[in-house]
Amino acid sequence: MARRLLAAALLGAVVLLGACSPDDEPPTERAAPWPDDPDLLVDFTQSADGPVPGIVTTPTDTEVETVAEGGARLSQRPGPRPGSTAAVFPSEEEAVDGRLLALTISPPDDDEAFAPGARDFVFGVDVLLPVPSGRSEEDNGDNLVQRGLFGDTGQVKLQVDDGVPSCRVAGNQGVATVKAGSEELTTETWFRIRCQREGNRLTLYLGRPDDEGDVASWEHWSKIQSTGTVTFADPATPISIGAKLNPHGGLVVKAPDQFNGALAHVVFTLRDHSDDSEDSDDD
Repeated sequence: MARRLLAAALLGAVVLLGACSPDDEPPTERAAPWPDDPDLLVDFTQSADGPVPGIVTTPTDTEVETVAEGGARLSQRPGPRPGSTAAVFPSEEEAVDGRLLALTISPPDDDEAFAPGARDFVFGVDVLLPVPSGRSEEDNGDNLVQRGLFGDTGQVKLQVDDGVPSCRVAGNQGVATVKAGSEELTTETWFRIRCQREGNRLTLYLGRPDDEGDVASWEHWSKIQSTGTVTFADPATPISIGAKLNPHGGLVVKAPDQFNGALAHVVFTLRDHSDDSEDSDDD
C-alpha cells in the first residue's frame, strides 16, 4: 500500500486528540530534543568487521541481545545524525518468508528504566520506513519499542501501524493511546518519535531531524487519561525493539508486528513528578 505524505510541514498547526482547549497544549519547552543524559540509551555503531552494526548502551552494563528466526540478522546504514549508524531490521519480504528479528533489552538490576511506576517519563526512537512491497496484508504493524503485551496490566509501547505512529501506556488506573492523526509517514525519510507521560497527559511528539540531526519543531497529539502506576507482574518481562516478544523473551511468530525499516537512538528517561504537570480528569 502506497504511503501518503505526512502533513506538509511540521511547522504547521498543532493537532490534539480529543476535546482539548488551548490551555491543554503542552508547553513548548517540553517538546525539546532528547535529554543529554537519558536513563537508558540503545544506539548503533558502524562495524568494520561485517554488515551487522555494533550496539552501544547507557548504562554500559545494559545487556542487549538479538532474538531471531529463520536466519534473520540486522544490517547497517547511515543514521539521521552526521556520522551516526542505524540498524536495519528484516524487510517485509524477509518477514513474510519467516525471517524475524527483535532486540531485547535487560537493564541492570538496580536500574528503574522502563519500570516507571507512577512517575513521569519519556521514551522514543529515530525511525525510517522503507517503501512497502505490498506482499503482506495480514501483519502490517511495525513495533518500535515495547514492554508488556496488550492484555497485561502494564504496558508501554511505540508502534507504526499502516505507517501511522501511535503510543500506548497501560497502568493500574487505565489505558491511554495517542495516534498521530491519520496521515502516513513519508517513506525513506527520518522521523523522531517520542512518547511522553506527564501526570494524566499522554503526548506523542513527531519531528523531522535536519541535516545535523536536530529537530527544530514538533507536531504533537495529546490525550488526558489517568494511567496510574505502570508495573509488570514479572520483573523479567522483556523490553523489545523491532518486533513482539512473548513473556519468555521469544519471538511471537504469528502476527509478530515485525518492524521493516531502520532504527537509531532508542531512549527512555524518567522525570521527576511535579504538581504543575498534573492535569485533572475534568479537563
